[in-house]
Amino acid sequence: MRSDPSVWDAYPEQAFRNWLVRVDGRGGTDFKSSSLEVYTVQWRRFVKYNQERGRRLTEVTATDVSSFLSSLHSENRDQRERYRQLLERVFAAIHDGNPSTGYVNPAALEHQEPEAEWTRVAGNLPTSFLTPAERGVLIRYLQSPMDKMAPEDRWRELRNRALVATFLGAGLKVAEATRLTVHCMAETDQDAWVEIGVPRSQYSRRVLPAPFAVRILRHWMAERMTGLELTRDGGDQSEFLFPAHQYGGRLHPITPLRNTALIVCASGLSDSRTERTSPQTLRNSFMAELFESGHTTREVASALGFETILTAERMKHAWQQWKDGH
Repeated sequence: MRSDPSVWDAYPEQAFRNWLVRVDGRGGTDFKSSSLEVYTVQWRRFVKYNQERGRRLTEVTATDVSSFLSSLHSENRDQRERYRQLLERVFAAIHDGNPSTGYVNPAALEHQEPEAEWTRVAGNLPTSFLTPAERGVLIRYLQSPMDKMAPEDRWRELRNRALVATFLGAGLKVAEATRLTVHCMAETDQDAWVEIGVPRSQYSRRVLPAPFAVRILRHWMAERMTGLELTRDGGDQSEFLFPAHQYGGRLHPITPLRNTALIVCASGLSDSRTERTSPQTLRNSFMAELFESGHTTREVASALGFETILTAERMKHAWQQWKDGH
């Protein structure tokens, strides 16, 4: 059933609830119940903000979204960005992926106004790095035995740990990790490589992950199929290495961000760490470990997929400055 924008205007909260429960097309969702509650509260807050200003959802502009985000005095940059991502996803759903000619998603602010007022908050600190000790804490958690849990929860936890391992142990971006397929691993007798394909780009590359990441990825690949629902012909519905759920499908970019935060919290790392810890932090930390191991800027640029060596040189300088302050 296609989405009707007029229904969202008339019944914004009911339409949102309907969208949440049908997000995977089977009456299920990749969201945990606690996340559903948070998203519902956030959406209600956004709807109220616009209703007070006489704005229907189909009339909302990028300026409206930016003003709303700026009004969230208690949220830091990361929280505002997660809010923005939720709104972008909902506005895409309102038009069911088939907007009118000239329509621009009003919440796609990172493309329209990357230096907007809503980004200028106390929590907007530069992305940093993990220290070697902090990397050790996170790696130990990723490899630790899991508590007894339901099969579906175990499958999801294994997926999330492997996903985080690609950020910390292979330096992947979120967009790269969500595009990986089950054919991404290339192994020899000595090494295991991850093949990263970048559409319409010359920057496809091969990355040699850290040994811990290879072990976690192998474990996940061995158990991935055990939890996937099968189609009638016996094949799974997705070749993505990290399916959105057990029916397949590609992960939405919000999911890795949320799950990284959950794993960082579960590992105990957030108890002592005050700096933000995102997939980009973990990617930066993979890069820092390469520098620590004596790799050249050319080698780091190749491993991270930087377009120029100059980018690697700037990142090395940023890492050295950060390290001097720690």
